[in-house]
Amino acid sequence: MPTVMLDNLPDELYQVLRQRAQVRHTSVNDEIVACLRAVVRQDDRPSTDEILHQARTLRSAVKGFLSEVDLAAMKAQGRP
Repeated sequence: MPTVMLDNLPDELYQVLRQRAQVRHTSVNDEIVACLRAVVRQDDRPSTDEILHQARTLRSAVKGFLSEVDLAAMKAQGRP
């Protein structure tokens, strides 16, 4: 597994990472890796415009109308 060194890490940032690691009962290194993973995953998420386009595409494919009563009945039955 590759190793990365961080230079010039501000003390305030290190303290926040250290506190987060303590709360999660993990190491500072593990906390840094978790933060990096979260940022990388965020970049992989579709944009708001992409999500809206997908929603509109799905909505246009649905024919008919579901009332509140229909939705409540479906929720009560559960979905497969």
